[in-house]
Amino acid sequence: MTALDERTGLDRSPAPLAPRRPLRSWQLASLLGLIAAVVTGAFSWVPSLWYDEGATVTATTRDVDALGVLVSRVDVVHALYYWLMHQWFDLVGYSAVALRVPSILAAGVAVALTVLLVERLATRRLAVITAVVLIAIPRFSWAGGEGRSYALGLALATLSTLLLVLAIESGRAEAGRRVLWTAFAVVTGLSIVLYLYLVLLLAAQAVAVVTLLAARRLAPRRAAPFALVTAAVLLATAPLLVVAESQKGQVGWIHPLDATTPHAVLVTQFFPKAAPFALIGGLAAVVGIALLLRAHRARPVLVAMTLATLVVPTLALLVATVVITPLYSPRYLTFSLPALAILIAVAIDALPRRAVRIVALLAVLALAAPPWVAQRMPEAKQHSDWSQVAAYVESESRELASEESTSPGTPVDAQAGVVWGGLREHPTSTSRVIAQSYPASFAGLDDINAAGPPRGLWQKNTRLTPDSLDGYRSVWYVVSNHSLTQDEKFTVFAEAGFALAQTEHFSRTDVYLFTRD
Repeated sequence: MTALDERTGLDRSPAPLAPRRPLRSWQLASLLGLIAAVVTGAFSWVPSLWYDEGATVTATTRDVDALGVLVSRVDVVHALYYWLMHQWFDLVGYSAVALRVPSILAAGVAVALTVLLVERLATRRLAVITAVVLIAIPRFSWAGGEGRSYALGLALATLSTLLLVLAIESGRAEAGRRVLWTAFAVVTGLSIVLYLYLVLLLAAQAVAVVTLLAARRLAPRRAAPFALVTAAVLLATAPLLVVAESQKGQVGWIHPLDATTPHAVLVTQFFPKAAPFALIGGLAAVVGIALLLRAHRARPVLVAMTLATLVVPTLALLVATVVITPLYSPRYLTFSLPALAILIAVAIDALPRRAVRIVALLAVLALAAPPWVAQRMPEAKQHSDWSQVAAYVESESRELASEESTSPGTPVDAQAGVVWGGLREHPTSTSRVIAQSYPASFAGLDDINAAGPPRGLWQKNTRLTPDSLDGYRSVWYVVSNHSLTQDEKFTVFAEAGFALAQTEHFSRTDVYLFTRD
């Protein structure tokens, strides 16, 4: 029965509610990608930069010619990433925050692409659950908040897999499939150039395709282009592989497999410093594997791609470490994260009721909370205290300059400088990387013991003598607290007429201020 307005005679009945239109796939993926970027980026500016990020800084803040010289000698595996970051800093300027922004954005893109991939291969519900799990995994939040290439490599790896799935499943005309195969070739080649270890993803994809062919779940005519693309990509990236082989001394720090390897594979690889999450997540992944294998006839591509991506790269690195040279490092396999997230999500998706699935996701988030918080502490990255050292020197230098400007006996041409000592656990570099990472904090301070322009990644020191300190009234000495040469440096300062005025000890770095009248 309708309700009529007495004055106008018009129907005043409430209009029926329009049916809610579901989000389109790209809209849902974009929303979840945005959430991932926000969660990953939140408080990512708090932790100090550390050694690996310092390598990014020292490489990318030099000019393009010098960068070219660098990668011709070392770190050619990071050449494209360094060049991209150099362009980024030219655009926005360098800062510790700007260093991590590309990784934050790449993390969001990786989640969005994962949603599109899983929805294509399975269901929207599984895609959403996978996105939540992926965001929660500690290795994902670590990579997304670090100024290295892992998050960008993860995004490209996921895009490569998505394009491969679209190419082998496409019902489009021949021209459309050619476009997809070309895009797959370009993205895969770029991903390998960006991060050499992504050649292992191509190996995993090959295993998945062969498995599908053997199981007669993929027609040979649809898989044939994959062989051609793989050959073309490997041929195009072969020069990089050759140069990287000549620079393999760069990974000389990697240890052979030992008693700690199982912990590295089962915990550190995806759940750094999160053993409870590793235990629960690992059990859920095993359940997910069993469920996927049982459903392999319904979702053969999902099963093949997921298991191959998770198992093949890890197994290949472990075998190579035994047979060739140590190459296995847990963080090198960050690009396998979506596969693990899918397996955990499959186990959650199989739970009988929606309420139970929500509780399971809340449990995953609860497990993720402690490592997420820990990763955003000031010394979260390998106990690095660089930001604290930089802030202290900046504050004390400003106060010292203010005092000297009001002191009538201060010489007009008096200067302040810094002497850099060793860097803990890294004998080929110096604590100078702190100033390179936080240059604003050391503005106006001379680098007293710098050698000439660096030939490699790190600038070397010259021998410090009393003559090196001529013309300075105040000098900071910054050195890792493991250094065995402090007494020698103290003697040089004393011979030059300096007295120790201040001492500050941080967790890994000592800072001394020497002054003279």
